[in-house]
Amino acid sequence: MVIEARPLNDCTTAGPTPLMSWEEARAIGLSLASPVVGDMSLPLTQAIGRVTATPFTSPVALPLFDNSAMDGYALATSCLPDPGPWTLPMVGRIAAGDAGGSLPQGAALRILTGAPIPEGADAVIMQEHVSRSGSEITLCERPTPGINIRRAGEDLAIGGEVLPAGRALGPRELGVLAAMGQAQVTVRRKVRVALLC
Repeated sequence: MVIEARPLNDCTTAGPTPLMSWEEARAIGLSLASPVVGDMSLPLTQAIGRVTATPFTSPVALPLFDNSAMDGYALATSCLPDPGPWTLPMVGRIAAGDAGGSLPQGAALRILTGAPIPEGADAVIMQEHVSRSGSEITLCERPTPGINIRRAGEDLAIGGEVLPAGRALGPRELGVLAAMGQAQVTVRRKVRVALLC
């Protein structure tokens, strides 16, 4: 695509006028453009399609605390002497939203995805990797310390940039802001468009 370039002040030029390439015309247009000035704070429910005016940094760490990455059993790997298999009593259950509590020595706790890791536990073994009989579980493979545990701040540290300035806000971005507990977001003023024909 080419755009015809006509001299601004000289209408006496004879013959065909030179053509400007699309890249040159685009570069000129972009050089004349400037960011929209002025911003406003909007509720998240009204911010879809708008553009962030400032960077947004996280006021919290995500996750907020060490938690289980899956359904399984929290245990301390130090309580598994060689060799296996190992049978442990299951002494309780922790679901997402519960307080973490502490793990009794030599026992296991049933733990669900997102639940806080109890004090004393250093691994979560997948429920598929154990056999359960009544209130006991048996495992044949020693879990690695830290396995299936999402550490506090692993996804995002406090002060980490969540969204840069100039980011268009779609469902994903608004979902992240909502997960941070934000009800409002600062956005740029909408662009005013004029057509010259």
